[in-house]
Amino acid sequence: MSTPTERDKMIAGQAYDPADPALVADRLRARRLCTEFNALPEVNAQAAALLVLIYAQIGDS
Repeated sequence: MSTPTERDKMIAGQAYDPADPALVADRLRARRLCTEFNALPEVNAQAAALLVLIYAQIGDS
């Protein structure tokens, strides 16, 4: 059985290390993608593609 990652612990609602390098990288990536999304002049296909990168999946509306 493998040891749970800090992300696994976080998702399970357990105590985790928020300074874990993988979690820090995920937060920085999300921040960068959100900044890029917010800079778009209008919601379009590029915006939808960014939302998929941020949230993994999105609905039609």
